Amino acid sequence: MKKNVYSVVLSEEVVAAVDRVAYAVGTNRSDMINRILAEYVSFETPEMKMQSIFEGISALLEGSDRFKRMPDTGRTVMNLRSPIVYKYNPSVRYSIELYRTAVGESIGELRAALRTQNVTLIEFFSEFCRLFDAVEREYGVKAEALSEEGRYCRQLLPRRNASAFPKGTEQTLGDAIGDFVTLFDNSLKLFFQENCRREVCKGQLQKLYAGYVSENPILV
Repeated sequence: MKKNVYSVVLSEEVVAAVDRVAYAVGTNRSDMINRILAEYVSFETPEMKMQSIFEGISALLEGSDRFKRMPDTGRTVMNLRSPIVYKYNPSVRYSIELYRTAVGESIGELRAALRTQNVTLIEFFSEFCRLFDAVEREYGVKAEALSEEGRYCRQLLPRRNASAFPKGTEQTLGDAIGDFVTLFDNSLKLFFQENCRREVCKGQLQKLYAGYVSENPILV
């Protein structure tokens, strides 16, 4: 959204009050005034849309004990951590980044990083990412995905799913992203549960993905 510089006359008391609120929420004066004016005239800014999506993700994921919310690294990023039951007690950190303006069809990206120094576990994680990507390709997913040295990054490309079973209410984008993160996390933990055996896990991952596709009217 394009921004310009405007000259406005404000009372010192109002500016001081705005500054206090801005400091409390971790932003600056200009951004805070922009938020206040947008809310007053009922205009939804890109930042407000992102916040609404993050709230939807939080409502879905934080109700489960599998995810723990981590400090966010900016207004466009949400961070989560999920433990993996396996030797050396690894965990995975998820970062969901939303773009202020869509890049092509992509509204953001999901990043996953395995929190371990063990070389073998990092290799297992890379093998899982290749397997997960292969399963997605079987379903015609066009989102770009990259993995290297214990890190994974995938585009988020929202699309309608005409084959899904009907739901009682319209699924929100936050729900859709949350469901995909849950799918990825469940798949990863299944892979480690089966001792990282690709030949054993592929069929089970295909079933998990089929369930995800059948239940969600919006896929990402």
